[in-house]
Amino acid sequence: MLGLIFIILILLCLLICVRIVEKSGTNYWRDRNVVFKKPLLFFGNIIDVILLRKSFNSVVKELYFELCAPYFGIWYLGDPQLVIKSPDLIKDILVKDFDYFQNRHVSHIEDIDKFTARMLAFMDGSRWKQKRATVTPVFSSNKLKCCHVHIREIAKTMICHINTTKLNVQMDLKKLCKEYTIGALSVIIFGLNISCFNTQSPILKINPCLSLLDSIQFTLYFSKSYLLKVFIPKYIKCSAKQIMIEFVSDILNKKRKLLSNNIGFNVLNSLIDDEDNNLGKFPFNKKRKLLSNNIGFNVLNSLIDDEDNNLDDVISRLSEFFIASYHSTSSSISLALYELALNKNIQSKLRQEINENFDKYDDISYNELIFMEYLDKIIHETLRKYPIMSIIGRTCVRSYKMPNCALTIEEGVRVLIPLSALHHDPKYFPEPNLFDPERFSKENIRERPAYCYLPFGAGPRQCLGEKMALLIMKLAVVYIIRNYEIDVCEDTNIKVEASLMDFVLDVNGNTSIRFKAIDSSTREATPHQ
Repeated sequence: MLGLIFIILILLCLLICVRIVEKSGTNYWRDRNVVFKKPLLFFGNIIDVILLRKSFNSVVKELYFELCAPYFGIWYLGDPQLVIKSPDLIKDILVKDFDYFQNRHVSHIEDIDKFTARMLAFMDGSRWKQKRATVTPVFSSNKLKCCHVHIREIAKTMICHINTTKLNVQMDLKKLCKEYTIGALSVIIFGLNISCFNTQSPILKINPCLSLLDSIQFTLYFSKSYLLKVFIPKYIKCSAKQIMIEFVSDILNKKRKLLSNNIGFNVLNSLIDDEDNNLGKFPFNKKRKLLSNNIGFNVLNSLIDDEDNNLDDVISRLSEFFIASYHSTSSSISLALYELALNKNIQSKLRQEINENFDKYDDISYNELIFMEYLDKIIHETLRKYPIMSIIGRTCVRSYKMPNCALTIEEGVRVLIPLSALHHDPKYFPEPNLFDPERFSKENIRERPAYCYLPFGAGPRQCLGEKMALLIMKLAVVYIIRNYEIDVCEDTNIKVEASLMDFVLDVNGNTSIRFKAIDSSTREATPHQ
């Protein structure tokens, strides 16, 4: 009898504890007069994410359109997070009051995974500012202008690859764009030309691991550190990360052999030969400037010049550039071409602009490429309809009183910017599911708030590789549309889905597209003849 009473008392205590936890969770946002949807005990608002029924982006997007307020509260498990809808408040958080929201992720990530902690995206405060300052010049317009020639050659190689099949060929668009992107990134980041369209090429083995590493970063990006310490350590020791480390190390070794006669690059030789060496101790030679126009070499230069970096830092940082650019850029190219295949009138208009900008050597210069207005509209409309990142996250580093309202965001609270929802809000983009490049005419841009379209983020922590990604995308689209009429096939069934384990969109389904070669003699004369 006493045992039964004891069990009943224990159950009552547990019930009381559950009610207290539930009430305190509900009251957090209510006490602050913030609109919210009642969370489920322990799971918050993400039970569908945990059960793999919906992506986190889908959950946030549904709440965005359900809750009418400039901001609203959600629960990520036991973690209160604030979602910002107002473009004016987004500007305050990302730009005007950036110092309050300068961190992207949870703190103490270096205790969980040192490989990820060395990446710029996961650095905090002053360390991030210092490291970013050494890398930012590498992605300047002048450096990209020099790199344009090398990416252009990859695009030409892609056309040759398509031409080796048939004049009217059906190809896997997703696979083609992934191969092209790997080739372009290898040139930009490592300064190496790789046989990216060779199905036997060893570089293609990193395809699966990049998506897995994206998923790991997603978990690190949105979760509290105490959860990471429980669940992540075993997950992080996956073969995917090891493959990436071996891949970058192998690239560095190949680069060293190719440039073994260059004294400047012998610094890197010494670095690779001795992992414990501090790079700042090695002297440099003016001959290194001979390769200063190669952006891949400049990435290495910037990392080597930072005396705090060792080999692990170099590998981690180069891996970051590759991981951050690969999936998002290749998907964006696929989706731009898919929309052009669906919209023949847009494709024809773009082809006319392309032909007007090619010279008699069948090339296009960097300046002509970046000033192609209709191409620019198409790329931006692609990034609106299919944003590279669905959500931007920031962590409040000290208490912040929001302008023109009573809410104070406490230190440690995560703030989310729902890009996918903003990009599909009819208030800013009427008929959001329609592909309409004219949304990005100068007149239409002026008529809507500046911070409702943020494909690369905004402020000091916006995407470092924005110009690089746009360059890679534009060259792929230009060379394909210049040489082919593209069309969907009868069995084409491209599905664009929010990844359940990531914050980027997945391109799935049957991604076959028909490429019909254009007779060069039928092209309109260009002003460069």
